[in-house]
Amino acid sequence: MRNHCVLLASQTPLILGGLRNVVRNLKHDYKCYDGDDEDELISILEKNAIRLLLIDFIHRSHIGLRTLRLLKKKIHRLKTVVIINAQNQSLILQMAEIGIHSIIHSQSTENEIANAIRCVSIGDKYFSLSIQRYINNTILAQNDCSLDTFSLPQRQVVYLISKGYTSKEIGIRLNRSEKTVENCRCHLLKITGCKNAIALVDLFRQRNLLDFIPLDSNGSSNRHSETVATTT
Repeated sequence: MRNHCVLLASQTPLILGGLRNVVRNLKHDYKCYDGDDEDELISILEKNAIRLLLIDFIHRSHIGLRTLRLLKKKIHRLKTVVIINAQNQSLILQMAEIGIHSIIHSQSTENEIANAIRCVSIGDKYFSLSIQRYINNTILAQNDCSLDTFSLPQRQVVYLISKGYTSKEIGIRLNRSEKTVENCRCHLLKITGCKNAIALVDLFRQRNLLDFIPLDSNGSSNRHSETVATTT
């Protein structure tokens, strides 16, 4: 089903050829652009009802951050997937800050590029794992987030999420309401910058925050006086 028209933006023929293969396999219509004029680019996007922009940022891109910011303001429906050199960490952070929907590294396979397009097409975000980890760790460092940042009950919630428990089940095991657990989950996503529970669990594992989580024989916290809470 051809439900999207994708604009492929690259000045590198080899890369452009690979991107064509991806969107063809996904049965999307596509157009190519290798210019550097903002007005021309906006005209192409609007004239062809482009909903997804796939940009090669591996080398010095002909489309800069200024243009990406402008496009985000002028064409609200537009989703953007950027392929970038993972070593360009400053640019990655700037792209994340302006709300780019997907950032994938230059070594991504065609399958990963296809996954990014699928996710973005349905309104989700997608980042290569190494890029997501870098963004999360940077946010934590900026916020001075360490082991002491998170209470035991917050770590218990993430631990039980990692075991596949729902918010309702976690509430029962920790003697908390389902709403309290949901609030805790949302708060943790916000302060860590994680896009979903999977990324949150991965981040806690990286930082060894899920090691030695005390639960009693009933699966409940031994520290009921602590709140699971959304304290900052």
